[in-house]
Amino acid sequence: MHLILVRSQDHNMFVMQSLESLLGHIDTWPTTILKLLFIDDLTPTNIKKVAAFFCRNGIPYHITSYFYNLCNEKGGIHVTDLVQTFCFIWQSARYTTHLDKYYNTQFKIIVWINGRCLAQLEPVLPIVTRILLGMEATGYSLLIRIKLCLIRETVMIFPS
Repeated sequence: MHLILVRSQDHNMFVMQSLESLLGHIDTWPTTILKLLFIDDLTPTNIKKVAAFFCRNGIPYHITSYFYNLCNEKGGIHVTDLVQTFCFIWQSARYTTHLDKYYNTQFKIIVWINGRCLAQLEPVLPIVTRILLGMEATGYSLLIRIKLCLIRETVMIFPS
């Protein structure tokens, strides 16, 4: 799966529209990811979880870090560096198993990140049947909706 960018005639794209076209509406994303994006502090562990969700669901690292910084005002250049580092580690691994785990939006389950020469859709066992999705369960849905109103109008500029 690859990111298909939604671009206007002047080579811009609406970030949220593009992400939702691949990952589904934001209310179908795991609540834990939404809390990490919008509410929680930026720690390497939190950035790694967000990177795993977006990058392993086909979003390039530079769009992942750009979106993360839009959602969380505590961000900065270190977000891009960490997201890129984690993606590089996962892409470089060949035979390593269980590097990390993420929620696969296509199959709606949590799967392991394995080396590129191994099965990429190995479910984390036991399979979790109840995964909280959407903003309401975060306890911060109003704050997230306010931030989303601004983000939905955000355009990522691409040079011609």
